Amino acid sequence: MRLFKVLLVVAVILLFVAPAFATEPPAGGDKEVKEAGKESKQWGIFGIAIAAGIAIAITGYATAIVQKDVGSAAVGAMAENEKLFVKGLVLTALPETIVLFGFVIAIILTGYLKS
Repeated sequence: MRLFKVLLVVAVILLFVAPAFATEPPAGGDKEVKEAGKESKQWGIFGIAIAAGIAIAITGYATAIVQKDVGSAAVGAMAENEKLFVKGLVLTALPETIVLFGFVIAIILTGYLKS
């Protein structure tokens, strides 16, 4: 089931991003080439925006999965031994850095967008 979800996500990504690379300039005059360039640029902007959103979404989802397991284990360990509070707190906060990496990637990607 998990493999199906991964393949579905990859298929959706390819469905939206592939047209950005598939456009070819027409063989007509200069005006048609400029229009095709604008359309291609719009698809490129769309692809960058989708990539930035996916970077944050996937890192957020991965963090949630990891933090669920680490958090429950940390609470269980602290219930048995109160001296493990600091270690449990650090291990609970550590997966949140993954979202920061995704956020940095999204900021870098949106830097390519020009208004």
